[in-house]
Amino acid sequence: MSRNLRVDVLRDLIELRLPLGEATAALARFPWDSDAELVALTRADALRLLRRYLDGDVTAVDCQRWAEALERRDDVGLEPGFEDLLKELLFETATPALFGDLTPALAATWETTLRTAEGGRTTHAGPGKPERPLARIQHPLNLFTVRARHADQSARPLMPVHLAAQAGIDRRWRPIVTCVLVLIWAGPLAWLAGYWGAAAAPEGGVPLLGAQTALAVKWAVAAAVLPVAMATVWLVEHRPASTVWSVRRRLRWPLLVVFAAVAVPAAMHAAAVTSAFVATPLGVASSGPSQAGGVLPRLATLTVLLILAAGQAAALVYLSGIWLQACGAVYGSSWSVIVGAASMSLLAQQPSGYWHALDVVITAVILGWITLRTGGLEAALALVFAHAAVYAGQAVAGSAVQPSATGEVSWAVPLIHAYLLIGYAAIVSWIAPHRRTGHLYHAGAAPPGDLSDARQGRG
Repeated sequence: MSRNLRVDVLRDLIELRLPLGEATAALARFPWDSDAELVALTRADALRLLRRYLDGDVTAVDCQRWAEALERRDDVGLEPGFEDLLKELLFETATPALFGDLTPALAATWETTLRTAEGGRTTHAGPGKPERPLARIQHPLNLFTVRARHADQSARPLMPVHLAAQAGIDRRWRPIVTCVLVLIWAGPLAWLAGYWGAAAAPEGGVPLLGAQTALAVKWAVAAAVLPVAMATVWLVEHRPASTVWSVRRRLRWPLLVVFAAVAVPAAMHAAAVTSAFVATPLGVASSGPSQAGGVLPRLATLTVLLILAAGQAAALVYLSGIWLQACGAVYGSSWSVIVGAASMSLLAQQPSGYWHALDVVITAVILGWITLRTGGLEAALALVFAHAAVYAGQAVAGSAVQPSATGEVSWAVPLIHAYLLIGYAAIVSWIAPHRRTGHLYHAGAAPPGDLSDARQGRG
């Protein structure tokens, strides 16, 4: 498709030259990414939309769809000197779950604001509102309230992490299709993990891994789900696969290191408590097989297991991010998203009993809350990897606690995990504001998720 055709389709939507449904359908043929800005959205375009809304030609839902279709496109620029104002208009109009539906009174106020605005960078906080250095977005139950500093007005407005899959009202089926396809791919891979790990592995294991061959195969196959899931997001939802990780549209490595420093001691503590209080009468069998050989072979085995643990942890957490964002595309509100993602985790893991199901729900709910609170999957990834790493160390040493032959989980396991997760969530929640990692940002606010930003001073 030619560049000129793409420009014409963009202008059809921006200038409302075609019916909105027809214009958005035509634009859906083109990707969101672009090497250059092909057209510019101006105040005149925004005023045209508001006037048509006030005249009754389009509805508030039409305005939302218009803003959603344009807000995060790389091929759409903004009128120089008025970038902040137009970003804010698009962001607030596209997310009524956060700012409320567009009303005639609000549209009239926006119309006045756009007509009287002067060029240049401002700290505009919304129509009819005084300028302020801090903007605040309030979420239900005050649990997801975050403050964001207007430090860099040219920064791209960031969507809440659970709303990252909202690509338009007419395309919100795509995240659901992604979930279904990923589950279809993951099922055969899980079966292969069990088959290769138990039946196909030679007696005594392969060299280097020895008794831990089955565990290594299981983690390797789980890690193989990650590229499949990322490719599915890219192909089905037409968005970069990295947008699942965080509001920064990528994995925030410095933040992951900080959370890992908290998660590893927490996982070691949980393992010690589990070993001390959970015994065979409660549904957990004795220790697993030890790794034969001296120190160097054990270290080599542990190194391989840690690499595979990182891959399988990334795959599991990425899948949870897909489920979270799929629920966000359907429901929108924070707690509905968390409950929906927990339900999908329950369906995917198919727990073997009541206590196992309770453990899955508790884990999914608390990790979902942490994800929304920190604006990404780093905290969950750090904890899942820490658990796997500690288990790998125990397995190599021959002190890992193995599940019972019946697959049942003790009543003590969900209690221990809840105790661990609540403490971890409290620490992460305390760290998050200090590192400016909040999950919601007002349009025009600086995206402050990395530690490098925090080192420059929090003001």
